Amino acid sequence: MTPRLIIVSGKGGVGKTTIAHALTKSLRAEGYKAFYTSFDQSCPPEILTDGTPRFITSPEESSEIYIGLKLNSPLLAKWVMKAPFFKALFQVLPPLGHMILLGHYIKELEDNPDHYIVIDSPASGHAMSMISSLNNFKEIFKLGVLVDDINRMNSFLKKEGNTRVIISSIPTEMSVEEGLDLKKFFIKKGIENTELIINNSLNNSEVKDSKAPLAMKKLEIEKEILERYFEKEVRLIPQVFSHDTKEILKKISPSIKGILSEG
Repeated sequence: MTPRLIIVSGKGGVGKTTIAHALTKSLRAEGYKAFYTSFDQSCPPEILTDGTPRFITSPEESSEIYIGLKLNSPLLAKWVMKAPFFKALFQVLPPLGHMILLGHYIKELEDNPDHYIVIDSPASGHAMSMISSLNNFKEIFKLGVLVDDINRMNSFLKKEGNTRVIISSIPTEMSVEEGLDLKKFFIKKGIENTELIINNSLNNSEVKDSKAPLAMKKLEIEKEILERYFEKEVRLIPQVFSHDTKEILKKISPSIKGILSEG
């Protein structure tokens, strides 16, 4: 079963955007109505220019839609969101806006059973805050409409087949350790369909048999990392020696299809 919501996370500089971009395009190629979203950050230029379908929103836009639905008045929601109190609230409590934004994605999927969304999450801490905010705000408010919606969101995220988390790492000690900690976090939160992948792998690239000293040294380091941290085989996404987005997506496409088919 192809998951409806795919969250791509990991520390900075591990290729999250490339992975999320490739996943969206791979889903579209298979006939799915998949959308990329950059989750509260500017959309990368390579996605703007290649026509990848996007789900465009922000915490403020999502909050306005959410309030409009609850008040049954989009016009009143616009007025509420302009109030200084609400502007200050989202500045003081960014996780509240992120939780509502996540809720907007989930509602989009609930209202459109043939839609799929790939979230390009900015960084590990951000992803953890996004998921943790559900339980944190549930504890704060205890009862009410917001708590009912949080329960609905949690049910969607944890339902088998709905959510898949892809944690992108690169073959370095710091990146792998952070990725493994993040994987444990998601599984502890009930999202068990979580996989850590190794991006920019030389062992799965066109230079894996290179005799160049630098390449051999990097391959040796990568091998040590893989043997130290992984008892089972881990998925390797090859490093592509190109700055051309189309070329990169083409070369990593087989590995990306494996992520979807085995998830």
